[in-house]
Amino acid sequence: MKPVNTVHQPLSVDTACALLAHQHRRVILEHLQKTERGTATLSELTTSIQTQGDEIESAQQGRSVLLHQHLPKLADHGLIDYDHRSETVRYRDDSQIERLLELGRFYK
Repeated sequence: MKPVNTVHQPLSVDTACALLAHQHRRVILEHLQKTERGTATLSELTTSIQTQGDEIESAQQGRSVLLHQHLPKLADHGLIDYDHRSETVRYRDDSQIERLLELGRFYK
């Protein structure tokens, strides 16, 4: 997963909204923001998305969705780093995304 946004320039409004459009990506980012160092294991994130909805029926399905769909998308835009060896995800602070997530919580 090579970041598209390597300089970490602000995302366009359309891109930011598209990244946050799926509940699983919002759950991932919110989970990472709540951790002490902004990191989580793949297993922790799998559990987190499983408990936030009824779309994921098993841990294996959750893991697959994270690895093939959501983590690459977030990493490509410079919001997370994913270490394949340790299966650790690290959040890369982004105030624009944090403001949009906060706004989204208002509408839940």
